[in-house]
Amino acid sequence: MTIHLLRDYFTQNTTSNNSYVFPYVLSIFMRRVLKYTYVGDTNYNINSIGTLLIATGDSNPTGATNFAVGTKAGINIGPQKEYYVTIPSSVRTVVGADIGRLLVLRSNTYPRHNSGVFLIVGIEASTNSYVIDYRTLGEKPPVEAADSIEWWLYEKDVNAPINGTANTKTSAEYRGDGNSTTPRLILQSPHALGWQVRFCNEVASDISTNSNSTGSCPVTTYAPGFGGNSAGDYPVFGQHFHAPMWNNSSSNIYVGGAPGTGFTGNNGVQYRITVVGDDTGQGIIMYCRRQFNATSPNSYILAFGLPENETTPLPVNNQARLFVIGSGFAASNKGNDGGFQFSLTDGAAPSATAGYSQGMSATPFGTPCACSPSMWAFIVGGLPGNPGSPGQGTGPQYDIFATDNPYFSATELLPIDLMQGSLSNWSNSSVIPVYPFAPRMIGTIPHIRQGRANFGDFSPTTDPARSYQHLRRGLYIPWNGPNLIP
Repeated sequence: MTIHLLRDYFTQNTTSNNSYVFPYVLSIFMRRVLKYTYVGDTNYNINSIGTLLIATGDSNPTGATNFAVGTKAGINIGPQKEYYVTIPSSVRTVVGADIGRLLVLRSNTYPRHNSGVFLIVGIEASTNSYVIDYRTLGEKPPVEAADSIEWWLYEKDVNAPINGTANTKTSAEYRGDGNSTTPRLILQSPHALGWQVRFCNEVASDISTNSNSTGSCPVTTYAPGFGGNSAGDYPVFGQHFHAPMWNNSSSNIYVGGAPGTGFTGNNGVQYRITVVGDDTGQGIIMYCRRQFNATSPNSYILAFGLPENETTPLPVNNQARLFVIGSGFAASNKGNDGGFQFSLTDGAAPSATAGYSQGMSATPFGTPCACSPSMWAFIVGGLPGNPGSPGQGTGPQYDIFATDNPYFSATELLPIDLMQGSLSNWSNSSVIPVYPFAPRMIGTIPHIRQGRANFGDFSPTTDPARSYQHLRRGLYIPWNGPNLIP
């Protein structure tokens, strides 16, 4: 397994449509760098040269990657030109109109440094090079000579697909499939299971701004499963757990049942997107950090894929082995920044309005069910006279006195379990049974660990290799990459 990083891409879209940049950048990274294959789409063609994919040295961009000799790129071409990426002039002549577009690079030699999605900030005609925003603090890219790196040029993030019109179903049904024009896409994992994931820019009538409004989805959703079609849809009651689509319903009782990212009316906000993924198709972690105020709401974390350390015996139904965790709806202050908080919120019952992410999976008999991260927590109640503190919603990762383990002088990082089928709904009402109770530990979340939270937010660990990056609230992702911009 090789881990590739998409490091701190700084979004340029500051319009109310900026939430649609998240799936655009993520899908491109997965398709090109992590080698997910294309299944189908509606108005979301990142696969062939056209409106979104501008140019590449890949002679087979719709299938298995094929770069002939002399068609790859190089990076760091000399002093004062360390952030220059040379492009073969026989394939593409760089032009000023490319500034602001996305350069996707896949490095086999330095996958945590030179792979990723990079913003083009300049060009040099004499060397036919793009100048990229390398997103590090004072470090130079490892040198890779010309014809070393696979590359693809994509359109600017401000031109990412946004949502479209609803289908011709009734208003009580899910409106983002069938003959809907809304952009959506299905990619297939390189894992032996061949599991898929559907990206969808949900139609306005299916977007919920809180758990009491109509609709049941956040702005964009990400649904693992099997059996996707050429239009980028799964069937009703199919092998997936996008609850509104599975039940063909727009009812708000399914709020939290289609986890994703984004909210509407987000003018003027920029984000910093980082993705951790692997080329074997195990899973994805993406966090979208709000720029200028990392502790305010409106940041996001998304996790999906196949768990590590799966519990045996494995279910016969492979759908039950998959999971997704993200924001449950499109409000500006709920389910978003709380996504950085996989653990329970002290004093709050699990619901779509609580300040943490919602998760979905499927029972062994194929029905969508809730799925929750399970972290270390205090079992006993609160302090005498103050039953809410510390309470069961906190754990040792929030111990303000926590420090490195004295035996090996390092911060302990532990896997995060995934528990499915222990909650009957994500809606506000605790009396509405929406999902079946079928408690089962299914494994641990890939590419993320828990540790002490009193570590610098968005900081690398202090070992020479910078093995991990601490996000917030005790969540750590594997790193081994360049130093970080604060």
